[in-house]
Amino acid sequence: MRPVSKKFLRARAAKATQQGYEVQKWIIFCNYLIFIGFSLFMYESKSTVSKYIYVRRGGRELKIRFSNHKPNYHKEDTGDCDFFVGVTHKGKTNYKDALNFVINTLDPEEVPL
Repeated sequence: MRPVSKKFLRARAAKATQQGYEVQKWIIFCNYLIFIGFSLFMYESKSTVSKYIYVRRGGRELKIRFSNHKPNYHKEDTGDCDFFVGVTHKGKTNYKDALNFVINTLDPEEVPL
């Protein structure tokens, strides 16, 4: 697991755009949360493109999964992550849904999107 910094996010965004891709939604998600004062850490799966973002504030932590494929049904059903971004067995969510979830859970005083 690695800390997520603005420098790291800028480098990943630049790499994506240099290769002709849009900036990934997990980068936008992380940038916004760093901007409003959250601490972030990330684990990138070695076998898939899944990213696990750990969001921390005030001694509490949430685990957010970004992926382009459905999670393991058992892991989703047992709450392996606090929030799944993308297509799941229960529906489809996006990074804005995740931002609202994080803000409402960890900092209800912040204005949600």
